[in-house]
Amino acid sequence: MKKLLFALITACCLLSCKRDTVPNGEMSAGFITISFDDNAVANWNEYLPLLDSLGMKATFYACRYHELNAAQKTELHNIESHGDEIAFHTTTHSDMVKALSKSGMDNLLKTEVKEELEK
Repeated sequence: MKKLLFALITACCLLSCKRDTVPNGEMSAGFITISFDDNAVANWNEYLPLLDSLGMKATFYACRYHELNAAQKTELHNIESHGDEIAFHTTTHSDMVKALSKSGMDNLLKTEVKEELEK
């Protein structure tokens, strides 16, 4: 069921790309972004065969990296070695606009990115 839902959502995204919304009506071929979010690492691997069947790669965003167990970290390495991208997007998953105005860019980068990746 999950794979069917994923395929349906992907198809809807592809079909919603309209040529008339692009300047001069021209689009470069082959560009669509598929991303997965929020440490559902145990589920991510099951989507790789479907992505492969569509000739697509995805970005898998992890947050709270320090909370991942060894098996989840190994799975991230497996996904990356498969040719997909692993990205990191903050420690606390907070509202970045509010956090930026409250703490400033330097502090935000320190607490939401640098400290987490150094753990």
